[in-house]
Amino acid sequence: MEREKEMTPERHAIIVANKQQLRNITHQENALASFESAIAGRMDVREYMQKLLIAFQRDDIAETTVESQLKCMRDIAALCLMPTQGHVALIPRALKGQGLCCTWMPQWQGMIALMMRSPNVRDIRVVLVHKLDKIEIDSMRDLVISHTKDHFNPKRVFNTMGDVTGGYLHVMFTDREDRFHFVHPEAIQKARKCANTDAIWRQWFERMCLKTIVRDAYSRKVIELDPLVTEALQAAVAQEDLVHGNDPMRGAKHENSSIVPTTVAHLTAMSQKAIEHKPAKVAAPPKEEAQLETLPVEPKDPVQVAEEISEPIAQADSEAPVEPVREVDDNTGEVLPDDLPWLENSSEGTDWEAITATLMVTTTKRQLTDVFNVLKNEVRDDEVPKLQVLARSRLNMIEREGE
Repeated sequence: MEREKEMTPERHAIIVANKQQLRNITHQENALASFESAIAGRMDVREYMQKLLIAFQRDDIAETTVESQLKCMRDIAALCLMPTQGHVALIPRALKGQGLCCTWMPQWQGMIALMMRSPNVRDIRVVLVHKLDKIEIDSMRDLVISHTKDHFNPKRVFNTMGDVTGGYLHVMFTDREDRFHFVHPEAIQKARKCANTDAIWRQWFERMCLKTIVRDAYSRKVIELDPLVTEALQAAVAQEDLVHGNDPMRGAKHENSSIVPTTVAHLTAMSQKAIEHKPAKVAAPPKEEAQLETLPVEPKDPVQVAEEISEPIAQADSEAPVEPVREVDDNTGEVLPDDLPWLENSSEGTDWEAITATLMVTTTKRQLTDVFNVLKNEVRDDEVPKLQVLARSRLNMIEREGE
């Protein structure tokens, strides 16, 4: 643990002078008018400034330059966040050519506070799941049925990735059913590897995991946000990336596979290239009693792939009609949907042939999951069940190919 700096007479004098100067500046009428405009009438400006000043009374913050403190105040006020409520963290940093400066970083509580400004959101809970917890999830409806945890168990602590099973965001709406967003521990680890330094992750591991869950939900548009709220969240995310020196390419260096594309157009381009240059599959060692010949795989046209996927599903549908809820036959492993008119590009421009081709070039469950998560963010909410049917069909194929 870092030792507290010694309070020398010189340091004490700087701290006292900076506190007084900051107080004088923020109490001027022109400064109050500027901050009042920033918080846009969400609360009384004098009350807000009083609470804001409390957070800047820490000696390590007061020691930083007054200019940097004022800049942080303006940035935080623009989002109308509260440092005293854990919305942001104030961090003193020595910046080259600027001396000791005050910087700020949004916390997961601040991102939740911004999301809560959406009119149809009643409450939001972000939860990290420990390996000792008992959790039951309905994967068909994407909701948590039960989550049992012992808060008094001394072993239930989050210090390393080995303690984490995953996490989820629980959004409670005023006008619709609750929604859950799940985050895999590998996604949390990948976010950690994007940081320029691991120091903050080591010191505040649990908080950083919670923040990653919230950021993932925001990036995947789990909540329909007001444009002003979206702009505020983008500013908060950009500030965090600045403080951490986050770089997605840095995280990619730790992965054996390439970065998952973030748009359907990019995925489509990737699928076309993969179809043309699909690597040969490595066959498993043959059993002693039999030897199997590995046949070469011919590259297929995306339209042909879409027809091949729709054919067995449509056949299963005609043999065993079911309710709109998607189910899997326990004997054959085939998906049993209702009908598939949406494969004919009838859903307002959604290119299902390209999406199908993209899913077909995946060769592992991990690849399929990554691609599915990206595509899920690109289609409408009412189209997600359709995407699930295609993904499950591809999963069945991958499992059969691996036998």
